[in-house]
Amino acid sequence: MHKRDATVTTRTTDERALVTDVDGAAAMIDGSRDTVYKLLHGRELESFLQGRARRITIASIKGYIERKLASASTFERARYPTARGASG
Repeated sequence: MHKRDATVTTRTTDERALVTDVDGAAAMIDGSRDTVYKLLHGRELESFLQGRARRITIASIKGYIERKLASASTFERARYPTARGASG
């Protein structure tokens, strides 16, 4: 297995980019290639083939993260309620 070079990370963080590859998506969600493929099969992420290369839309990655944050905030409020007498 080869090491991922710095250009993948740089390319995936470019605000103008509309798509990334599987390695780039894995880096963006701090996950593995397997995790990305599971999300693709579960239709959590949108993708298409460009030749033989799988391309994943940045918008779908951002949407996935937003959905995870929304569900996490509900969980965090239930798991870690504010202390008595504390405002919040």
